[in-house]
Amino acid sequence: MILATSAFRRHYFISVTVIIVGLVISLIVSFYLAALERERSAELEKDRAFMAPTHLFRKVFELSKQSPQDTVDRINEAESRFVLRLLKWDSPEIRSLSTDEQEALRSDQSQTEVMLKMTEPRPPPKPSVLGFLMGGPPPPPPGHRGEHLLSLGDQGVVAVGIRPMQRKPPTNPIPLTLACLFLGVVITTGIAIFLMFSNYKKRAATAEAVLKELKSGNLSARLPVYKMDELSKLVTSFNHMADEIENLVHRVKANEARRLQVLQQLAHDLRTPIASMRTFLESLKEDRARMSEEQIQRALDLSFAESQYFERLVEDLLTLASLGEPQQSEPVERIQWRSLVSSVVEKVQGRSSHLEVVFSIDQEAERSNREGRRKLLERMLRNGLENAVSFARSKVTLEMQTRAGEQIITITDDGPGLDEAALKEFGLLRKTRRVESSERLRVSSGIGSVIMREIVQIHEGQVSIRNLQEGSKILGAELTIRLPLRS
Repeated sequence: MILATSAFRRHYFISVTVIIVGLVISLIVSFYLAALERERSAELEKDRAFMAPTHLFRKVFELSKQSPQDTVDRINEAESRFVLRLLKWDSPEIRSLSTDEQEALRSDQSQTEVMLKMTEPRPPPKPSVLGFLMGGPPPPPPGHRGEHLLSLGDQGVVAVGIRPMQRKPPTNPIPLTLACLFLGVVITTGIAIFLMFSNYKKRAATAEAVLKELKSGNLSARLPVYKMDELSKLVTSFNHMADEIENLVHRVKANEARRLQVLQQLAHDLRTPIASMRTFLESLKEDRARMSEEQIQRALDLSFAESQYFERLVEDLLTLASLGEPQQSEPVERIQWRSLVSSVVEKVQGRSSHLEVVFSIDQEAERSNREGRRKLLERMLRNGLENAVSFARSKVTLEMQTRAGEQIITITDDGPGLDEAALKEFGLLRKTRRVESSERLRVSSGIGSVIMREIVQIHEGQVSIRNLQEGSKILGAELTIRLPLRS
């Protein structure tokens, strides 16, 4: 919500900036037009002063008294901004006047003004947008009633008519400025709002489509990231969340599949030991009197070994099933390796007093405090040591050292080693194997190696196992665990 508000605020600032730019342009245009109007108004005042009827008639009258013919020539060369026409006495315009009007024109009155009834009316000026904004055409000069006529004696009559002004009168720039500002605000605001909300609408439609895909089960659907802004940060966070959900769902499905496989293996693994224990107990019940002490002891040892197998199997299956559960995640903490390994060695040594368990750690490894999950690492070391103890004849060695940015844990035993099938299947979920060592009965489920590999992978490490050989003779097995030192 905060990111969306920030994105809206950013678009709002962009819109305001566009509006301000439009207002500045409008002000510049309006003041430029006002300057033009002031310049034109100055010229207009000059034209009006020159073309005032009284002033113009006085000039023509004075000229006609001096030289009528020169006046006629001047009239024919008159400028186009006003009308000077020489009307002969027999022209249609003069004949259209009344007798009294004609007599008035023939009199010696120099500034007689009469209405000239023109046969063709003068067309009005063409309208324009600028003229509409500036307030329309200018008003006629004071006292103007039509065509002004001036008698020139025998030469005829001079008709003087001021043309409609082409220049507009000076106007107030404030209305034009306000109009430009208003139009700029409306247009730029409309464009900004349209672009902003059309973009939001498009993204909302895309988000709705992606949510429908996720709801239908397509966990790989993601929102597209167009550019890096506040909304894109929100989209990136949503995609990261979708990635976590997808990974979590895949892990849950994998855990369910593994749990089903574990249950199937559990049912398969329990058949043989249960049948064996049942056979041993039936033999003790029915044939105890005929059995020797050695046979009775062996039957009891087998039953005890099977019960130990049950115990390890149930514990390993529960541990394996809980490794992938998110709610079972143990908090990460700094690991003191010496104290951790010492406690594990002490527990294993207590159950295997007939064996020697040797533990060594170099100084650099002792000083390293790698982060990890203590209970899982303890279970990893215990499984490795118990596996070595179960095969060892007399000695098990655990060595810890730091090399090339890795914590290397090596567990060796002097047992018979492993066959090729066991080496290839180490750490893989497979059918249960029952292995008997040469000295004593040992039953193994093989799930311990799977648990070790899972724990090592959780800590981004690697695990491997091999046989120690001298020529063709197998001296024992070596388990190597590599954990990166980075926390």
